[in-house]
Amino acid sequence: MVSDEPLYPVSTKGLVSFEDAPPTPAIAAEGSIVTVKVNGLEGKQGQFRFYINQTPADIVSVSGNELRIRIPITASTGSCAVELDGQFYFGPVIDIRGKLNIDPAFNTTTNVAVGEIRGITPRAAGGYMIFGSFRNYQNQASALAAVTGLAFIDNNGAMLISGTGDNARPAFNIGTKGIEFGTVNSATFAPDGKIIAGGVFGTVNSRTNISNITRFHAAGALDTVNYDIAGTAADPKAIGPAFNGGFSGTVTKLFATTSGLVVVGNYNDYTNILYERSTIESPYIDRIRISQVTRLNFDGGIDSSFNLNLGTRPVSGYTSANGFIYDGIQLPGNKLLLVGNFTVFENQPASRIVRIDLTTGRKDPGFAPAGPNGSISKVTYNSTTRKLILAGEFTMYNGQPVNGIVMIDENGNIDNTFKFRPVEGGIPNFAAQLKDGKVMVSGTFNKYDGIVRAGFMVLNPDGSLAVGYNNLGFFNGRINDYVEFSSDTDPNVYYVMLVGIFTRFDSKNVGNIVKIRLQN
Repeated sequence: MVSDEPLYPVSTKGLVSFEDAPPTPAIAAEGSIVTVKVNGLEGKQGQFRFYINQTPADIVSVSGNELRIRIPITASTGSCAVELDGQFYFGPVIDIRGKLNIDPAFNTTTNVAVGEIRGITPRAAGGYMIFGSFRNYQNQASALAAVTGLAFIDNNGAMLISGTGDNARPAFNIGTKGIEFGTVNSATFAPDGKIIAGGVFGTVNSRTNISNITRFHAAGALDTVNYDIAGTAADPKAIGPAFNGGFSGTVTKLFATTSGLVVVGNYNDYTNILYERSTIESPYIDRIRISQVTRLNFDGGIDSSFNLNLGTRPVSGYTSANGFIYDGIQLPGNKLLLVGNFTVFENQPASRIVRIDLTTGRKDPGFAPAGPNGSISKVTYNSTTRKLILAGEFTMYNGQPVNGIVMIDENGNIDNTFKFRPVEGGIPNFAAQLKDGKVMVSGTFNKYDGIVRAGFMVLNPDGSLAVGYNNLGFFNGRINDYVEFSSDTDPNVYYVMLVGIFTRFDSKNVGNIVKIRLQN
């Protein structure tokens, strides 16, 4: 039921009124003086308060219809307001700029994904590959070239294009239909430059016999083979995916290693097609019972030396988790860290976090933290600081109070130099440490440590708000992944490309991707 009571106290009409004029200057910095045109405040200095996006600002002077205020260091872009005698009067947006902003080279109008972007990874040839459930990007999809779940973009977020004029096509040209009715949760490059994608899908350009994972040529076409099959014809054959392997459930993460392709997900069986026993009408599917962690060769064949108990009949994988794996990250020393909502792994306690030995595929007995008291939804890793950040629905980790975000080392121990303060109005669901030690955090919250932060913020390495990096306006949605890269021209500038499912960043319309510029 919607209440008839107003959200804010009803203002007395005419007592205070903002003029239809922008603040001066139009864009302000922390500590600067801004003039706002407003009537009804002369002679009332000391009797009213002024707010910028709910943050109090100091009054410098009131003269006629001009109010001069000082921008506080904790202010962020948003509407201003006057509070007088318990009544609120709302004025224009004050745009505050510091050391972080949307990069002007990134076109927020055209660089739009129609659907979620699950991840982003660098390409050896330059630029990036994005993947997810999107069904168009930069309006480049056409009847001749679908844009479904995979695309190549440059450093400014523009789609890479091959050819010119009528022959122009996306550089990753997946075909006329592309990945049909599904999503790409993870994608990586094989040693030969081909692309392996995993997620939830079964058809590419009407080609079936795909079970949530397949391989593409570097330019986007599905990699296929003309197989010999059983049948009564003189030379029976069938065209099928060259990557002959799949899974009975969701593929969540792919890791290309020197020993093969590690596939993490929430599945119970590995499958492949024995084409020599198959007919056109009926593929012969072989199954191996193995859950959640499997290593394949880059042609899709299963690696029998990894997480398979060869002493059982039939051969099957070792018992994995009693819950879901939500995320994972590859670590130095041939290790893999997995997180989720499980509490047991290989019939041993594992409180929502486990480390896998990539030599064997088995649980690493040397990693045994007490873990959190709730699920972990996201893990990120900084190879420079060699720290991990976990995000999730937990309030304790290793018996210590935390607030849904915790920084740990590679052995699962808390890094107590970083203290995440309380949030209000929601929860954090993404956090990542940048190369300079600062930490990006996003979520559904509206305050951090009592200060207004509308869903996105940058923290110092100790967890305090980084002065100069927290002036952005409203953020709405969820960040899934990011890449960080340096400026080619200014050593004091670096960039971060954020992807996910979000429609507003710094109170501006965006399409699930944005490039931000940070200055030291």
